[in-house]
Amino acid sequence: MLYKEVKALFDDASERDLYWTDVWMKDSHNINAQQKSVEAGSEAMAYYRVLQLIVKNQASEDDD
Repeated sequence: MLYKEVKALFDDASERDLYWTDVWMKDSHNINAQQKSVEAGSEAMAYYRVLQLIVKNQASEDDD
């Protein structure tokens, strides 16, 4: 269950990252959009790392 919840958060963060990357590409002089793109990318990466840990933990529990 937790895996699905975190995956949903990761998917949401990925969509925001794509959105802000798109904003940045359209207006490369907009520093605020660039900053938001970096923040969204960092958030997506954090969710991805949590997801990796959950998957690794789930695999080790299955071994027990």
